[in-house]
This record gives sequence, structure tokens and C-alpha cells, in this order.
Amino acid sequence: MEEIIYWIWFSRLFSYGDYRAAIVLSHIDYDPKGLYQKDISELKAMNLFSKSDIETITHTSLESAEFILENCQKEDIQIIPYTSEQFPQRLKNIYAPPVVIYVKGTLNDIDKQAAIAVVGTRSASDYGKSVTGNLSYELAKAGMIIISGCAVGIDAFAHTGALKAGGTTIGVMGCGLDVDYPVENRTLKQAILKKGALISEYPPKEQPIGYHFPIRNRIISALSLGVLITEAPEKSGALITAEHALEQGKDVFCVPPHHIYDKRFAGVVKYLRDGAIPVFSAQDILSYYVDYYAHCLNAEYIYVPFEKHTSRTVGKNMLKQTVISEREDEKTTSEQPIINDSLASIDDDHWSEEAKKIFELLTIEPQIVDEIVIKSELSLQLVRATLTELELEGLVCSHSGGRFSRWK
Repeated sequence: MEEIIYWIWFSRLFSYGDYRAAIVLSHIDYDPKGLYQKDISELKAMNLFSKSDIETITHTSLESAEFILENCQKEDIQIIPYTSEQFPQRLKNIYAPPVVIYVKGTLNDIDKQAAIAVVGTRSASDYGKSVTGNLSYELAKAGMIIISGCAVGIDAFAHTGALKAGGTTIGVMGCGLDVDYPVENRTLKQAILKKGALISEYPPKEQPIGYHFPIRNRIISALSLGVLITEAPEKSGALITAEHALEQGKDVFCVPPHHIYDKRFAGVVKYLRDGAIPVFSAQDILSYYVDYYAHCLNAEYIYVPFEKHTSRTVGKNMLKQTVISEREDEKTTSEQPIINDSLASIDDDHWSEEAKKIFELLTIEPQIVDEIVIKSELSLQLVRATLTELELEGLVCSHSGGRFSRWK
């Protein structure tokens, strides 16, 4: 435990994603305690640090590291330093590897597993959500671990698809693991911990600052064999993950846009033009890895069309298919659920009374969130979180402008 303190201390000396941390570690023989014990003259004699570096080293106390350790113990968060046998080898072999990672759940020897990152926009279309959820379901059913960033939108449906298949999924966070962010995915994160893990290089209490997310994306790609982009506009953060994947020598897969003029999918076009692998089914991904990961991939789901597996489902009691509906002056893409029995309901103990109340207020005509808040007399935060949970279960459909409805 004493050694962990010094690793935490060392991780505070550099900015997140700073490549110099790995260089310094190699020069000090991976002994952060030895560095801590050096005085100013010894630090200068190393000819490794600038004046500001030396000031940082000498003014960074162990108290902050002890505070982090206490919070980790309180929140049941594992602290895994770079030299630990539990530290994934895949993370060591990248530019600017993290010094320490914080983990809740189980990594299950990720280095020996077939894992794919599934990423995309937070403002996902119905088509993007359906494709993401179903591909993630099929990949997880075949034995692949689904890795994503646990954000709203595409990330959430990637994780949910894997969980619906009974598979393993890992969320890489851009904040401390004890921070309730995003609030909408609170229930999802709890579900992930039952079948996988949440990982972060940010210690407890670290808030979700904007620049944290592009930095953490290198970890998403590093833990994976390849990155699948299902929906992304030109300036999506998901494309940063793709760039990290290319730098790390990983495969990049893209779902072709359902409409070539839809700007919500413009981000994938560049990669498809540059040679990214187009994905029309889960087999397009699985076929790349089955030879090397036969020990963890299920051949039944690789060589048999998924349409023959009647257990396929991402929404509650339903299969989803994409249909094109024509309106007077535009064409839009939406999902049409095929209900196995009757219209899905939430009259069971799984749902809270608040969730049941919100669901009963919804109709097939979209309503804005504020309207639902007024009718339900519940807080905006609770309504948003509940609507997201209902959507992930396939009971509610989101629309542009922050509107929600029941499935027709």
C-alpha cells in the first residue's frame, strides 16, 4: 500500500496524457518513491527536469495522494499502477500511457480478449441508435467485449447492446469514477459493473472537464483491437478515437451512412474514402479476429447469419428494424419496433413508481421534456434520467428538439 501512495503522487506531477511521464519512469527505473526522496540538487543533477518541473516535484505533497487513496478505498476503486501485473499490456504499448488507472468492476485479463471500441455522436439519430445497439448486441453475443465512453447517445447504446446480449462491456470515463456523470447514464453504469468494468486515469472527485474526453479517447482505442464508428458528424469527438486507433496501428470500421447527404454521418465518409472497413453486419468485424481469438469468440455466431438467432433483442420484448418513412417534403429514417407479444409495458417491479408515472404520461405524439416535467411534477434531472433509461430499454423513442414519445 505504501508503494501505491508514491505512484499516485507521481501521477500528479504531469498533465493527463503527457508523454514525458513514461520517459521519466524509464529513467528512474520505475521507482517513484526514489524520485520523491531526492532533494533539489539531486533532481538538477539528473538533467531531466526543467526549473518548473523541479518546483512541481518538490511542492507536490503526499497528502493529496493519501486523500485519493482514502477515496478509492471508500468507493471500492482499484488503483492499478503501470508496473502492476493487472495493468493492461495494451495500454503500455501506446504513446503517453497512463501512469495509474482507476478501476471498478473486473477487467478479466483484457489483453487476451477480443475487444472492439464502439463510438459515435452524443446526438444520435434513431437509425444510429438502432444500428449501434444491434451491432453491439451481435458482437457481444459472439464473445467480443464492447468498449465505449459511457456518454449519452451512441456510447450508451453500445454498452446497452452488449448488456442485452449478456456480454461484457467496459466504460472508459473522462472523470473520476465516483462522479455522477452523465446523470442520464447512472443506471447504465451500475449495470456495466455487473458484467464488466469502469476505467479512468482520473482519480476520484476529478470533474468532467471538456479537454479530459479527447485525452481519455486514446485509452478507449488502446484497449481495443479496432474502433467501430457507427454515426459521427465531421467534428465529432469519436473521430479523435479513430485517429488514436490509426496511430496505434488498430483497425478502423465504419457503418456507411444511410443517406449520403446526411451531415450526421459525414464524419465516417472521410475514413471510408481513406480505406476504413465498411460494416454491413457483425461478421464484417468478427471475421478479422476469429483466427487469433478463437478461444473467446463463438463460431456459431460468426458463421451463422444473426437473423437466424431469434434471441436477438436490444429493446425490451422487441426486435428493431429500420424503415424509411416518407413525409410531405422530406425523407426521414426511424425505427419501427416489432413487438413479440403485445405493446411493451412497465407494470412490473423492475420500474420505480416515478418511471411508471412518466411512461403513462407519454403518447405516440412527441412531447418536450419541460412538458413532461410539468405534468409529472417531478424534477427535470429525474425526468431526463428516467427517459434515457426507458429509451435504452426500447420503450421510449427520442426525437429532435429534446422530444420523447412512446413507440407507435
